[in-house]
Amino acid sequence: MGFLVLAALGWAAGGFAQPVRWRTVLGSAGLMLTMGLLVFAVPGSRTVLIAINDAVVALLTAGGEGAVCLFGPLAVGPGSSTPAGEPSGGFGLAALVLPAVVCFAALMAASYHLGIVQPIVRVLARLFHRTLALSGAESLAGGSNIFVGVESAMAVRPYLASMTRSELLTLMTCGMSTVAATTLALYVLFLQDTFPLIAGHLVSASVMSIPAAALVSKLILPETDQPATLGRVPEGQVGDPQPNTLAALMAGSSDGLRMA
Repeated sequence: MGFLVLAALGWAAGGFAQPVRWRTVLGSAGLMLTMGLLVFAVPGSRTVLIAINDAVVALLTAGGEGAVCLFGPLAVGPGSSTPAGEPSGGFGLAALVLPAVVCFAALMAASYHLGIVQPIVRVLARLFHRTLALSGAESLAGGSNIFVGVESAMAVRPYLASMTRSELLTLMTCGMSTVAATTLALYVLFLQDTFPLIAGHLVSASVMSIPAAALVSKLILPETDQPATLGRVPEGQVGDPQPNTLAALMAGSSDGLRMA
């Protein structure tokens, strides 16, 4: 019911624009249903969610240790103390929370430099390209969005100037519908005590948001032009290439600091 009502609202927001791309509508419905079943109904899916959640929390914990080393009692939560016994200085956003943004941004930059993320992005881009009838640039940006959020526009930077209005709307809708790794870190820090599996749910929700965003954007503004990447998924790179892993970590930290 929710899928049908929200899709109808999206179509109405575009003035019941034509032509309706039924392949996009049916592909989006099929992908969201399949992902929902995988997350909530398939045996073992909870184990995967817990593993993802634990990995994110472990990275945040390690980053928190680094923050304590740098900021001392300023980076310790209220009511706690440092390993040296110094009492917490209270809740300070700059020292207690925002270092997680810097840490995650650095790790994502290093992961891109080492080629860890690109194969996953390419698989997701091909999946979206074939099932949702999107252009290659839209699909690549959607796949990148799951990891780096709105900065994923840089993955299709060479194609931005020639994108159609419909492609640009899809690009921006996908960027607003997902949770990037840096933002995910903040949500997990704030919510992990009251919602222990928040990281796993946010990751699965980000993946499911791409077909939902594609559906709504194409109902609001259907594609009537000829995209330059209609029949292929191009190669993409987020950010500027770095000469080595240390340089990637430094560049990612700098980007994370600006975001923080």
